[in-house]
Amino acid sequence: MKKILTILLVGMIVLTGFCNNVYAKGSIKPSLSSLTMEEGGSKTFKISASNAAGRVDISTSNSSVATVSVKSKWLDNSSVSVKVTGKSVGTATITVKLSDAATFDEEVLNKTYKITVKVTEPKSKNNNLSSISVDGYKLVKKSDTSYTLDVGNSVSKITIKASADDSKASVSGTGTKSLKEGKNTFNIVVTAESGAKKTYVITVNRKDGYYLEDLAEALKTSEPTIKLRDGDKLTSEHLDKIKASGKTVVLNAEDKAGDFTYSWNVDGTKLSTYAETDTGIVFDSEYKEEIGKLSNYADGKYVHFEQSGSSLSGTTVKMNVGDKYKDEHILNVYLYNKDNNTLTLATN
Repeated sequence: MKKILTILLVGMIVLTGFCNNVYAKGSIKPSLSSLTMEEGGSKTFKISASNAAGRVDISTSNSSVATVSVKSKWLDNSSVSVKVTGKSVGTATITVKLSDAATFDEEVLNKTYKITVKVTEPKSKNNNLSSISVDGYKLVKKSDTSYTLDVGNSVSKITIKASADDSKASVSGTGTKSLKEGKNTFNIVVTAESGAKKTYVITVNRKDGYYLEDLAEALKTSEPTIKLRDGDKLTSEHLDKIKASGKTVVLNAEDKAGDFTYSWNVDGTKLSTYAETDTGIVFDSEYKEEIGKLSNYADGKYVHFEQSGSSLSGTTVKMNVGDKYKDEHILNVYLYNKDNNTLTLATN
């Protein structure tokens, strides 16, 4: 009895080897059931056959709203990408129908799938500004997106305002801004509904001090100081303002490195009669040879005032003589008269 049982078991094992292949469950179906796109835009979905084969037919219910790139395709354990293009605003239905389709286990597939397509109005790409301004000032337009503004040294803050041309766009970068001396750059960014960005640039140049054109503002400070430029002249109008203020105004001249060269100190309480005054001073002379002979070629520093004629009453001039002299040194100032070639010690 034991021998017969053994034979039967072996027979069962041999029979098992004749079984058919078993496949995983097969299918043919699209990757989604709905999609939304903008008019003029497109999106793609896939139809995949997994452990199955057959023909798929793709159609749209309204080709004026949406079209498909593939009308029919045979799939054999493969896939196909279908591009859907939105033609106009509205809705359409894409039908995916299976024909002559079956799984590898010979299960017939005859399903029909529906994909809902919604085509919307395209998002606005308008990222333009309808207006841009700085409170209290007039911007100078350099290009469609670039503006400049020059302000005095006393201006430490400005307020930028801007409005988008499209109500669906957003604007950033506006509001109150602090200014440092020199160049200040501010970016105003407009973001369209679509996400497209455009940057407008405002460059604000804040003066590094007060200049003659800023005299009225400088006189409001406790110790008014003016920076001189080459060719600056004190006009009667300037001097009238200084006299009326009763303040002493310091006018400093600097070289390109920003180092002090000389200054005019105009005391408004001592101004009486005056005329336009050229503030220029040149540390050189075209009469070096003549002066050298008269001074026995003494070592000195040449100073030439551009101003000719009478000087301002109540005014002193300070000069930078560099490292040539020490603080305790006593310096004599000589005046050279080119008309009679004389050198005279200044007494005042």
